[in-house]
Amino acid sequence: MSSQIAAIVDYSAWRAAVYVPGIAAIRAPGTSGLIDPLTGEAILPPADAPTVPFEHWSELPIGTVIDYNTQDGRMAYTWEIPMRLWLARADIRNLRSVAIPFYAAYLSAFMTDPNIGGLAVNARLSRFEVGVDDKWGWLDITLEVQEMVTE
Repeated sequence: MSSQIAAIVDYSAWRAAVYVPGIAAIRAPGTSGLIDPLTGEAILPPADAPTVPFEHWSELPIGTVIDYNTQDGRMAYTWEIPMRLWLARADIRNLRSVAIPFYAAYLSAFMTDPNIGGLAVNARLSRFEVGVDDKWGWLDITLEVQEMVTE
């Protein structure tokens, strides 16, 4: 068995679409065969820029920590999956008031599925951060996932 990271990343976007109120669109690598519940089509990969406000992106993992956990050859892979919720940029005060309800919504969505649909041993949100440029605002979220893999 090898890593299920492609399915885990796509599932994180799927989970956001289904359980985070207000998500208008999702994007992820789209290599696992999961269907976007908002469109009924295959999950699309991130584009050069968001297409609508409240678009959720689940990106490729930042890296992994590999620990040998058992004598039977199983290893624990710990991934950090960056996720981003794109927000319309207005003044920064408005951006913050729009972003803050999503903290609780994302926590609720992922706390109720700590095994990421059975793909991992555990998953938890580990970081929230608001950012802005001249066109968009966003809420960055990091999902830390640990999976057991037998090579």
